[in-house]
Amino acid sequence: MIWRSCLVAVLVAVPAGAAPPQPPTIAIVNVSTVPMDRDRVVAGQTVVVVDGRIAAAGPANAVKVPEGAQRIDGVRKFLMPGLADMHVHLAVTGNSAQDMAENERLAEVFVAHGITTVRVMNGSPGILSLRRRIDAGELPGPRIFSTGPINGLSRTVSYRPETVAEANALVVEQKAAGYDAIKLTNLTPEVYAAFLSAAKREGIPVYGHVPQPVTFEMAARGGLRSAEHVIPFAVALAPADRPRAAGPSSLAPELSEWSRFPALAALLRENGVWICPTLVVAQRFTSAEKRRRLADESIRNGPQRLRDAWAADVDNDRTDPAPGLLGFGLTLVKRLHDAGVGLLLGSDDMNPYIVPGVSLQEELALLVKAGLSPYQALRAGTSDAARFLGREDEFGTIAVGQRGDLLLLEANPLEDVANASRPAGVIVGGRLFPRR
Repeated sequence: MIWRSCLVAVLVAVPAGAAPPQPPTIAIVNVSTVPMDRDRVVAGQTVVVVDGRIAAAGPANAVKVPEGAQRIDGVRKFLMPGLADMHVHLAVTGNSAQDMAENERLAEVFVAHGITTVRVMNGSPGILSLRRRIDAGELPGPRIFSTGPINGLSRTVSYRPETVAEANALVVEQKAAGYDAIKLTNLTPEVYAAFLSAAKREGIPVYGHVPQPVTFEMAARGGLRSAEHVIPFAVALAPADRPRAAGPSSLAPELSEWSRFPALAALLRENGVWICPTLVVAQRFTSAEKRRRLADESIRNGPQRLRDAWAADVDNDRTDPAPGLLGFGLTLVKRLHDAGVGLLLGSDDMNPYIVPGVSLQEELALLVKAGLSPYQALRAGTSDAARFLGREDEFGTIAVGQRGDLLLLEANPLEDVANASRPAGVIVGGRLFPRR
């Protein structure tokens, strides 16, 4: 088979951990494409990638394969855009030698799972360096969009601004450093609003949490571009007589007052706020489930220091997140989608037992469980992710001019999203990586 011979050639030529050489041209011949421009499969197509971009895409009998191209036999296979994980965490700081080594390995893990774009939500100088090296072809890895270091009052985050002046200075500093956005978490309403105002002046988007006592009204009208996680919605929609707590343990999301939801959804839709629900972290894991996850081969995707911490916690049944939070999140996602609020696919990896790479496939399955079709779930991590970032002309669909970020699959992902988790090969920026 042409495909098998190509994989062998790549495997023989490439040292472990190194990016494969850039072929002048790749042609995936006679493949069924899943373009992700709408819910469809187009059979008998040939897609040609030249210098990292799609140069031709159309019927196999109409697209000429350039002489000398690396040909991949696409018969009985499916080709779709690479996936975007829109809520990723890498090493805690990304600056030490150990962090850099972990991040390089995680970049490979993402590619192995078909993730060709990531939105890093805890930026650092080390992560910007990693991005430069990947973009230069020195390392295999996904395209990286990164916020600056997290801004919040918690001791676990990077910066703890307490004044308007500090907020203004951090926005200017993080934009100048080359980050793509500002990330907010626990802040006072005054400082949160100052970040939003400063970011609007500087022309840089803001992503993050909507913590108490900040309201969705303040965040949406102030310019927040994406709200992360399910918990803020459980707080916002909780019955009026229930105390608003910072953590989820006192919430009863199954009792949420959905009568308030239409106004909240309209606020988000009208102000262009997208939601990255990260349903995968709303799960509660029993000790038995923890042991199953720790025994799974994929656990090696996570850094050793986190695996050690998770193993030490295995006999402690979690009380956080709250009972019922996942069920609430599933209902929320379907209602947000039906109300026309934009959804993003994100896994919030590195949380306890949330394994990088694998977690995005779990999130896809949960979006389908919530009631989205496979196409709608996949769209949140392909064409809609690109639209959110304002990069719809660069990635997210199979079309001429798009980056050569593609997954070659053994089965149709529009029939079962799990089929997207088993790529026969991944093309990132025009570079071919075999599954192995």
